[in-house]
Amino acid sequence: MKIAALAGSLLVLLIASGANAQSANNGRWCLSERHVGPNVNCSFQTFAQCQASKTSPQDTCSRNPRRPARRH
Repeated sequence: MKIAALAGSLLVLLIASGANAQSANNGRWCLSERHVGPNVNCSFQTFAQCQASKTSPQDTCSRNPRRPARRH
């Protein structure tokens, strides 16, 4: 019984961590940290959030190419 409960808890944690990883790249804006190599973080909902996270003048913010632009 304890093994089944432990396995169930582990499954819930794995599913939750997968959802967090997906949402980490589902923002509208991406930060490309060029000073550390090809590191891209697409977790930002606003351009201002992305700009505030820059740590180097080489870093750039751009729209997330995996997410369609808003239609008005």
